[in-house]
Amino acid sequence: MRRKILFGSVTLISTLAIIFVVGEVLTRLLWNDREVLFSDERSLTYRYNKELGWFPVEKSNMQFKGSRLINVRHNQDGFRDIDHGVKNKGRIAFVGDSFVWGYDVEQEERFTEKLQAILPDWEILNMGVSGYGTAQEFLLIQEWFDHYKPDIVFLVYCSNDPTDNLTNGKESGYYKPYFEIVNDKLVLGGIPVSKSLKHYLAEYPVFFKSRLIELIFTRYLDRVAPEAVNLDDPTVRIIVEMKNYIESRGAKFYLAFTGKPYPGYNCSFCESKDIQFLALENEYIYNSQGNHWTPEGHDFVCSKIHSFLVQNNIVNVDLQAEVN
Repeated sequence: MRRKILFGSVTLISTLAIIFVVGEVLTRLLWNDREVLFSDERSLTYRYNKELGWFPVEKSNMQFKGSRLINVRHNQDGFRDIDHGVKNKGRIAFVGDSFVWGYDVEQEERFTEKLQAILPDWEILNMGVSGYGTAQEFLLIQEWFDHYKPDIVFLVYCSNDPTDNLTNGKESGYYKPYFEIVNDKLVLGGIPVSKSLKHYLAEYPVFFKSRLIELIFTRYLDRVAPEAVNLDDPTVRIIVEMKNYIESRGAKFYLAFTGKPYPGYNCSFCESKDIQFLALENEYIYNSQGNHWTPEGHDFVCSKIHSFLVQNNIVNVDLQAEVN
């Protein structure tokens, strides 16, 4: 009896192994519509987050190559920044995407570190997260505002933000939350955020060395994943709500464009909404990987922001900043 059970078990395992091997070979030969997956800063240094879509791994330390190889270290909160303890001086926070995070530059080469060096009486916070749109940035500032208690918040606005804000991210390979305008109100959708194939591949790289398993899992996710959404552009409304949120807590809000303000998001919009702004466009960019600022570009941005702060009497470099 034991021999029969043993024989049956061995036969079953062998049969399943043969089926798996044959399936693996056929999948590698015939599966031509496989999603092209590559390692980016989100899959390498970030993790899945059900409220934001993705967020950096706390205390992570590694290297990443876009246009050049850079070192990436995230602090205890998950931001590519130093650790910030108890507040003892005025704080200026910069919220944005890869331009703030520092794509293609070392941490010490970024405009935030350079600005910190010339504003020692202020504490500069870098809250950039690569790939974020305005919707995620609004949710991020709500999550962290009471923790950091910034006195000034700059939203660094990128030209692709309106496109990011139109969908739930399905086409980009990373799902994300979104806002839509319903009855003249912002309504949050896409929460909890669905986990994408790229997140699973990053979490279980050994498991997904099998092309067959990847195919089966891809087909499963296709069935259970949310459909792509297409929204009326909520960007201006999100910016206004972010401004109202920040100012209701006693802080100042400013908008910085990574390029020239353009139709729909230009000076007239800012003036009509009583938003002070500045443009950070400069010629010092890498001509690949999203045209991000070079170290010289970050020097230029630092100078522009510093001039804006001083000329508008927002900071006085000769006096200790007031702490709320």
